[in-house]
Amino acid sequence: MRKYLLCLLVFTKIVAHAQSPKELSMVNDRLRITWTQTSSGWKIKKMEVKKKSGWITIENPSGENTLIYSRQKPESTPDTSFKTVNEVSFPEPNYLYQVAQWRESISPVSLNTEGNVLHFLPTKATEIEKNNLSFQYQSEVGIITSEWKLNPLFPQDIQVTQTLRVKKAGHYSMTSPTLYSVPEEKLTWATVPGYFQGNKIQKNFALAYTYGHGVPSLPVVYRERCATTLCPLVSSANGITFSVIPDPGLAMDPWASDSMTLKEWRLGLSHKNRRSQLSPTLYYPVLGESGSLLKAGDVIRFKFTYSFTEEGWFASLNHAIYDIYKFKETLNLRQSKQSLTSRTEQMHTYLTDGTTSKWNLEDYNGLRIGAQSYLGGVIGENKDAMKNSDYGAMWMMAATTNDTILTRQRLPYALNFKLAQQQTEDSFFQGAVMGQYYLAKSKRFSEEWGEVVEPIAVTYYTMLDMGNILLFEPDNSTLKNRQKLGAEALIRWQ
Repeated sequence: MRKYLLCLLVFTKIVAHAQSPKELSMVNDRLRITWTQTSSGWKIKKMEVKKKSGWITIENPSGENTLIYSRQKPESTPDTSFKTVNEVSFPEPNYLYQVAQWRESISPVSLNTEGNVLHFLPTKATEIEKNNLSFQYQSEVGIITSEWKLNPLFPQDIQVTQTLRVKKAGHYSMTSPTLYSVPEEKLTWATVPGYFQGNKIQKNFALAYTYGHGVPSLPVVYRERCATTLCPLVSSANGITFSVIPDPGLAMDPWASDSMTLKEWRLGLSHKNRRSQLSPTLYYPVLGESGSLLKAGDVIRFKFTYSFTEEGWFASLNHAIYDIYKFKETLNLRQSKQSLTSRTEQMHTYLTDGTTSKWNLEDYNGLRIGAQSYLGGVIGENKDAMKNSDYGAMWMMAATTNDTILTRQRLPYALNFKLAQQQTEDSFFQGAVMGQYYLAKSKRFSEEWGEVVEPIAVTYYTMLDMGNILLFEPDNSTLKNRQKLGAEALIRWQ
C-alpha cells in the first residue's frame, strides 16, 4: 500500500511538471505582472505598479500583440479628407512649402489605416528564468516571438525583444504590444515629443496635427525625424505615466553616410495602438518604408523598453534621454576643435563684411531699415526677402567690441527694421508682427509660410527681441512702448 501511494505521488509530481503552467508572472519591488492562459492565448490577467503610497492595480490590462502586413507596397496617396476649424480643406493649398509634408501626414500609413492587421495573443509561453519570459505566436505570414524581462538596473522598466521570422514575402510592421490602455476620460497627459502634448483629445485633426493643439483623436503614426525624444507616453488619473522607448539604433540615421537621410522613415511613434486606444506604441519597421519589405525566411528584431513612473512626463523623458540613450556619455565623446573666442571673432568678421553678411538697406514708410538677405523660400518673395535674427547677440557683439561698423552702420537700421515690423495702427492686430521677413521689391512684410498672424511670433519677434535690446538700451522709451503693445496684444488674444 505504501509503495502504491509513493508511486502515485511520484507519478502526480511528474505529470504536474510535464503540464504547462496556466499562469506566469514577473515581480520585483516596483512591478507585478501576471499572464494567464485563456482560450484565445496568453493574456495579462493583472498588472500592479508600486507608488510611494502603495501598490495600485492597473485597469484594462491586455497583452495583445499586433502585426501589420501588406503584400504590395502601400499607397502613399491620401484617401481621407479633413477640414480645418474654418472649414477649409486640409492641407491648405496656400501653404506652399508645407503641402507636400502635410499630405504625407494624411497618407494611409500615417493615419494607421493601411495593411492587413493581425491582432493576437501569444499561444505559447515559457519561463526562461525568474522575471524572464518568452511568448510565441504562429500565423500564416510569420512566427512572432517576444522575450520579456525586468530590468535589474531600473526596476520600473520592462525590456522586450520581439522577433519576426517571415513565412510570406511582403511588407511588414511590428508593433509594441498593448500592456494596457487608458480611457480617454482618465487621460491627464499625452505626448509624442516634438509633435504634440496635451491633456484633452482634439477631434479636429488639422488643429491637433499641424499646430499641436490637443491630443489627436486618431491613432496617427509619427515620423522619427521631428521627434525631440523617442519616447511616446501617456499619463492617467491613477498617477502613473506609461512610456515606451525604442532601443538606440532603431530610428533612422539623419546623416547615414555622406548625405542627409532625414526622409527615411524606419520607426513610427504614436500615443495610440492600432485599435485607437490610448496606449503609447512603437511601429517597426513602418509599413512600406525602409526595412519593411521582407522575403520568406527573413528575420528581423525589434527591441524596446516599457517604463512606468509616478513622477510625470518630465521624469519619463529624462529617463529615456539619460538612462536609455546615455546623453551625458555621448556629450563626453564630443570634442570642440574651435575655441569660443575664435568662433566669436569669425562671427564679427562675417557681420562687419557687407558681402559675406549680405547686408541690405531699404526705405520703408520713412524709415531706413536694414537686414540680411534670406535666400530660403518665403511666400510672395522674388529673391528679395530680408530678415534679422538673434537681436540679443547683435547688441552683445556691438557692446563687447565697440566696433563702429556695428554701432553706427548696422544696429540703428536693424532697430528700425524691428520697429517697422510691428503693427501700430489701432486694430485687432495692434502690437502684432506683420511678418518675419521684408520683401524689398513689393515693400511689405510677410510670414514665411502664408498670410498668418501668430501669437508665438509676437512672443519671439516683439517680446524677446525688444527685451534683449532693452538690456543694452534700458532708457529707450520707444522700445518700451512697443514692447508694451506686444504684451497687450498677447493678453487681449487670450
